[in-house]
Amino acid sequence: MIGRMRLPVAAVVLLLATGPAWTTSPAALTPPRCSPTDTKHQKTLTKPEPRNGQLPIYFRFCGPARARVRVNGRAYDIQGGFCYRGPGAQASKRKLMGIGIGLIANKPARPGFGITFFWVPPSTHAALVAIDDSEIEVPGRRVPASGSVTVAKSLNSGSFRLYGRTESGLTGDRVTGTWTCG
Repeated sequence: MIGRMRLPVAAVVLLLATGPAWTTSPAALTPPRCSPTDTKHQKTLTKPEPRNGQLPIYFRFCGPARARVRVNGRAYDIQGGFCYRGPGAQASKRKLMGIGIGLIANKPARPGFGITFFWVPPSTHAALVAIDDSEIEVPGRRVPASGSVTVAKSLNSGSFRLYGRTESGLTGDRVTGTWTCG
């Protein structure tokens, strides 16, 4: 795909895990919205942290992807995003290395409503793959997780079984579901 490169899913997860605890007014924390053009071109929209204008506080994934996510048994339908095909491979459907769907937020913003995970190297065929990192956000909850995904033969959908974890260990959270690239 020619044009602006998307922020890799890995960078999203890394920034969420390492970003500082910011303090700012809630009025300054309005998430970006996808335009029809953003959705058509499967863009990642970011919004800088208001105080220093550098690290993103929001990541909005735009596109046709959707996921059905269960967090500890409660179901959520998340829409709007894309499947990450890898650097220079966005136009190719022969690789898959992750998803970004919905809205992911850094603190101090409230949790968004989204899911992102990735793995390296990219899949080129159906497979059970251990993810490298992930973030799941549903109302009132942020769940960093580890686990595995099952990539479908089409490289355009799959399922996942994840478990919540922190630097201190397991949290007991269970996250399961399915996704489609749209």
